[in-house]
Amino acid sequence: MKFKDALNFGIDGEDVISNYFMYIGFSILPACRIECQPYKGPRLQSKESETTLPDLFAISKTGSMWIEAKHKSGFTWYRSMNRHGVFGSFQTGIDLKVYEEYRKIANETPFDVYLMFLHEGGKAKDSPESPAGLWGDTIENLKKIEDHTSLNYGRSGMVYWNMCDLPQWATMEELLDARCFKQQHSK
Repeated sequence: MKFKDALNFGIDGEDVISNYFMYIGFSILPACRIECQPYKGPRLQSKESETTLPDLFAISKTGSMWIEAKHKSGFTWYRSMNRHGVFGSFQTGIDLKVYEEYRKIANETPFDVYLMFLHEGGKAKDSPESPAGLWGDTIENLKKIEDHTSLNYGRSGMVYWNMCDLPQWATMEELLDARCFKQQHSK
């Protein structure tokens, strides 16, 4: 996939996840749309460091949170033994360096950071067809359920989670309802 296609695929996922959170009662500040430099999003700056912000800031009367939106065609089929002692499981993951930056945001701000995975239910490489929908949890909870890390993939390595350990927030039908709801109320 070319860079521009990958960028548009990611933006489409951010929009679907934004619509869902608006549908369940949040207002959304799309931090991912704020460009500080070409192809470089906003940063949280302090005396000691500068850290990439998650894509979205969700606000409601009951609380606010950061949301990092990941859009994927499907889960990866992990053939090795997972943390539950099972061979063969659907997994998803992110770049290890980015994951560490979001953990830092969670530690430096009073807001939870949610990592949300939108999976379309396709096939990743030679995997079986995977489930579709929206899964995710807080960075704090994800740290407790990491399956494994690998330095062989991604720019700085990857961290992976089992699909069965991730709470499912919405089915594709519910995400479609959220998109239709937004279209009806934006006229």
